[in-house]
Amino acid sequence: MVRVGVGLNRWSPDGVQYPVVVCGLAGSLLARVLPGTVLVPTVVGLEDGRRLPLDQGMSEALSDAAEGLGYRVERGDMLTSRCIVTGEARVRWAAEGFAGADMETGILAAHGLRVATIRVVLDTPTHPISDLWTGPRAALSPGLLRELIWMARYAPAFALRSAGVVRVAGL
Repeated sequence: MVRVGVGLNRWSPDGVQYPVVVCGLAGSLLARVLPGTVLVPTVVGLEDGRRLPLDQGMSEALSDAAEGLGYRVERGDMLTSRCIVTGEARVRWAAEGFAGADMETGILAAHGLRVATIRVVLDTPTHPISDLWTGPRAALSPGLLRELIWMARYAPAFALRSAGVVRVAGL
């Protein structure tokens, strides 16, 4: 396992010759994709308009494992964005056909790696996080305390859910 940080800020593609499974959290772009939903896309899009296929076999194994564990699964396309997708950007990317957004998977796929991803949805259009989270001092903002408490309660459990699915899938 390699920990790379948000946006792959601690990663280099040099010498990578192994399959990659990305797990963690995502934001939903569709109101019907609720918090806790397991997102296992087979296509990832980039902000420049490219759409890249993800590994079909690994994606199927992840979907099967998530369903076997009783989780709600969404297989829609996912966007990789340079920043958290909130507000009007959610509407725009949903109109482009994306079900969710992350900040890493597309970067890996663009390097030609064999990649699959499993993300558990944390925030949604009907349960959004504030645009203020894109700023450097968001956690210190008193107006975001309620969201911070909500994320502290659910984000770790949802991240563990994604890792548990990877374990059950045998990847």
